[in-house]
Amino acid sequence: DETDQLLATVGEQAAASLKELESHYYSSVHRSSE
Repeated sequence: DETDQLLATVGEQAAASLKELESHYYSSVHRSSE
């Protein structure tokens, strides 16, 4: 089904963006705490 495929793609992109945001957030937090 095209809709399922689209949702899966969007979900993957969202997960990748979240991981990027998390890594940026954690690295900036570690920098400011030092």
